[in-house]
Amino acid sequence: MVKKLLYNLFGLGRFPGKIRAAMDAEGILFLEEGIKVSITLKKYRNHVRCCSWKRSWVLGSIAMTSRRLRAFAFSSTLLDIALDDPMFKHLEIRNDGSGCLLIGFEASSFRKDTTGRVEYRFHLPRVKSRLALIERYCPCFSEF
Repeated sequence: MVKKLLYNLFGLGRFPGKIRAAMDAEGILFLEEGIKVSITLKKYRNHVRCCSWKRSWVLGSIAMTSRRLRAFAFSSTLLDIALDDPMFKHLEIRNDGSGCLLIGFEASSFRKDTTGRVEYRFHLPRVKSRLALIERYCPCFSEF
């Protein structure tokens, strides 16, 4: 109930307007907004933050276009990567078995001044079909 209220009244968990327009132009393959997202940091360290384990729950969104995979939480970018980007192979993308799409990666793969692991869990209604789309459209995708 609270999730629906925050999403419908305040737009929390939606893609920002300019980003959504760009995604429409690229051709949206799937789009989920106003979904529960958990952000987990394990043995994470950068110049600002240090934690052995931390999990945050937010409202967010995830979408895949013919060119990119994008994820937002409270209108902040979590993930924005081209499907043909060689860095895509550093992402672990899988169904975690509890109805969540898990996207995990080692932080140092994307930022040299960080260490540890970052995991995003997107609570989606059709995880297997979303995972199949990612598999089909991304040339460098490999399921773990």
